[in-house]
Amino acid sequence: MPENPIPERELAALTRRMEEMEQRLTGLIQTNGIQLAMTLGERLAAQEARITSRIEELKQHIDHRNAEIIEALSGRVGQNPDQ
Repeated sequence: MPENPIPERELAALTRRMEEMEQRLTGLIQTNGIQLAMTLGERLAAQEARITSRIEELKQHIDHRNAEIIEALSGRVGQNPDQ
């Protein structure tokens, strides 16, 4: 007895639709993944810039304090340490 051709056509149509949806979903996931990676990259770059700036500020502060210490010690050279 031959199979009913209508269900086979419906099955083929449903299979095509499912494959199309799968392709769309895959593309959407890839696009969102790329966007997420770009957003994370931008955030990390901004955070790195803030950290680098803060490190530079701290280096300048340390240099300033070192200069004050050297100046204070230079003024004490040759003086009696008990004074």
